[in-house]
Amino acid sequence: MKNIETDVLIAGGGYTGLWTAILHKQQASNKKVTIIEKGLCGSGASGASGGCLLTWSSKYPTLKKLFGEQ
Repeated sequence: MKNIETDVLIAGGGYTGLWTAILHKQQASNKKVTIIEKGLCGSGASGASGGCLLTWSSKYPTLKKLFGEQ
């Protein structure tokens, strides 16, 4: 394995990891985003379950406004 420099490292190339990478690039295209995945991205549990991220994903913006990002 070689050394890699990155701004954002995402562990897991399931649907949630892939969408997280896309959102980071949309918000800050100058950032280098790296995904590490043991197998094939988008397969495994994501492929079997349809990659559903349930109710909390839609609530994040409101929670962030109320309580902050930290």
